[in-house]
Amino acid sequence: MGRLSHDFGLVIGALIIGGLVTGGVGLLGLTRVDGSFESVVSIDIPRLMTITDLRKQIRMLVVAENHHLLEADPAKARDIVNDIRSGIAATTELFGKYEPYLLPEDAGTWRALRADVDGWIALDAQVLALSDARRGAEATALSKTQSKQWEARIKALIATADSHLKATTARTRGVSKTARFTLTGVPGTSLLSPCGGRGKMEILSINPGRIDARVEMPNPMNRMCTNGNFLAFTNWVSASFIPE
Repeated sequence: MGRLSHDFGLVIGALIIGGLVTGGVGLLGLTRVDGSFESVVSIDIPRLMTITDLRKQIRMLVVAENHHLLEADPAKARDIVNDIRSGIAATTELFGKYEPYLLPEDAGTWRALRADVDGWIALDAQVLALSDARRGAEATALSKTQSKQWEARIKALIATADSHLKATTARTRGVSKTARFTLTGVPGTSLLSPCGGRGKMEILSINPGRIDARVEMPNPMNRMCTNGNFLAFTNWVSASFIPE
């Protein structure tokens, strides 16, 4: 009888230790989910958005230059020049904004892109000067020599940023699934239970918009709780939570 009690105690102890280890692994998984989610929100998404905004801004400069070549009204032409100057300032700002997000593998492409855009801006000043001097044919011919390689370079940067975003999102999804699977069925105690500080609660499933669990209630026959006794039968009620 003593041997049986000893073995049974070992089994119960192993179950308790297993529950603690499983819960610890699950909590570690949730911590990793937070880290991965932070990476997506603060790095990967801003990286993709910034490089996309930069492409849009450069395209606006190219269109504005063409409009200036076609504009016959001097007043409207001056307005276009002012728009181009503002666009160049915005482009410079976006270049600086993207620097913290630059991936090591994109360093060469990034330098080439900056050189292309710097060359475009320098040539644009000559194009606008000729256009303002009513030397339209010369201005148009010079504008046609503008480099268009920036488009391919920035497309490559966008593809890399998008690839990193997808990879991080996939890792986050995988870690989240592991954490949800690990935590499912892990027992604990909860003050939500009328049984007091030792009232049990078990997480049954974890989803992005809902957490399902079950909480211990007093036994309807004797109004008593298990009080941490693993051998006692537990009276459960379902509970659901919406995570913030």
